[in-house]
Amino acid sequence: MRIGLGKKAIVGVYVLLLTLVSSRPYFYSLYDMDMMGYIANAIAMTGTSAKEIHATAYRAVVLEAPDMVKDHLLGRDMAGPPSQWKSRQDRATNPDHFAEDGYPFDSGDHNL
Repeated sequence: MRIGLGKKAIVGVYVLLLTLVSSRPYFYSLYDMDMMGYIANAIAMTGTSAKEIHATAYRAVVLEAPDMVKDHLLGRDMAGPPSQWKSRQDRATNPDHFAEDGYPFDSGDHNL
């Protein structure tokens, strides 16, 4: 059975659109607060305290993240409702509140 040129074109357009849509998250990451949890979990594997995890995680953000991402994670962009950006500001400055959010201390042993 032979597939006509029209059906090949439809399949080609479908594959192209699927590729474009699926590549968008790769190129335009949201860098949501989950990223802080991922960073904290990686640091926690060394067995350090919550305060040291907080300091190391936010130092990495300040030194290595692009400005737009840095402003979002530190709550300086004031994106979203005030409760969200105020929470991001608080977690960036207060290691205890950072640990209360469960990064990466789900066991309840915060080593503070």
